[in-house]
Amino acid sequence: MDELLGGGLAAGDNVLWVADRVGEVGPFATSFLGQQAPLHRSIHLAGDVLSVPGVETRVFDPIPTPEELQAHLLGPEVGPGARIVVWSLDELVSGWGADMAVEFYTRTCPRLFERGAIAYWGATRGLCGAAVIDAVARIAQCVFDLRAGHVRVRKAEGRPLPVQGAVAELA
Repeated sequence: MDELLGGGLAAGDNVLWVADRVGEVGPFATSFLGQQAPLHRSIHLAGDVLSVPGVETRVFDPIPTPEELQAHLLGPEVGPGARIVVWSLDELVSGWGADMAVEFYTRTCPRLFERGAIAYWGATRGLCGAAVIDAVARIAQCVFDLRAGHVRVRKAEGRPLPVQGAVAELA
């Protein structure tokens, strides 16, 4: 992924992973959380739990209010280089509705960016839907599309132009 992006992720990147099934993002999230960082946090909104040794994992079931989730995502310990995985936008859409999920992302993403935290957000085409994915993609710094054994860079702000649309085969 570092090579595909022309240098890797940058402080403040909010990365949207779009797949047919959110579990397809699991290997990328596990690798992301396994790298050295001052803080590793995995947030689960019901559903399956991604378990990575040494990673602070928080499961919200039922889904918290937007204020509760934002307080956890933006705690005082979240700063430059923190790595956060939010599992997943699908659950936010299911629990809060599409408009509130997009509004939450719109409000939270820039604040994570300002703090220099890097966050992965998973979403599926079927559950989130094109309108939510497009709205979130406009705000995210990076958007990766997983499909049929390939990953495509749909968006990569601040990277060289050839990075946009780059495709890599998954082994």
